[in-house]
Amino acid sequence: MPAGLPTDLLERRPDISQAEHLLVAANAQLGIAKRAWFPSIKLIASGGFLSGEVSSLFNSESTKWNLGPAVNLPIFSGGKNKANLERARAAHDEALALYRQSILTALGDVENQFTALNHLSEQSAAQNRMLNSAGKAADLAQARHDAGAGAYLEVIDASRTSLTARRGVHQVAGQRLVATVALIKALGGGWHQSLPVVVPVQTADPAAKSTPETNKPGLLKRLFTRKPKT
Repeated sequence: MPAGLPTDLLERRPDISQAEHLLVAANAQLGIAKRAWFPSIKLIASGGFLSGEVSSLFNSESTKWNLGPAVNLPIFSGGKNKANLERARAAHDEALALYRQSILTALGDVENQFTALNHLSEQSAAQNRMLNSAGKAADLAQARHDAGAGAYLEVIDASRTSLTARRGVHQVAGQRLVATVALIKALGGGWHQSLPVVVPVQTADPAAKSTPETNKPGLLKRLFTRKPKT
């Protein structure tokens, strides 16, 4: 993951987008409440026909029309406008607080996942060192047993320790994948990697024995290397 990611990535989160739209709506309602204190002028027009008899309904003398401005002066509605303004201002403050809280929550989620990935990276390195040490111990125990200087129980214990260390390596690797997915979720859907991903070179384990039994691919390797049917 590249360093120096912009905080604009957090705008794609649904919770921040929702809080932002709620804040925009509250700001608009606050503007409407403020405009209610000013007088308003409207131009109205009406027209039609009015007659006592049906035969003279459409005559020119029966026409009726009205055109003029309508002025609204908020003189006697000051208490109502004041209450609406206070309510709109309170709703705006609440939406602003929720927006800030959503941003802080998003930053906290990203920081937690970054910290988890850093700790898991250090733990993975420690687990790999322990796996190498356990593998060498298992080879020494096997060599002692083959030379007749050690009991086979020591070989079993060393193999069990090596297996436990290998299981720990895989568990940490799974936790790192889960933390990466959580980081992608915290960032609102991942990030754009401009630089190519550097894949480390895979080296063979020097402690592994080159026997036909150990070279046989396991179940997971057979599953992931199986060719698709055509």
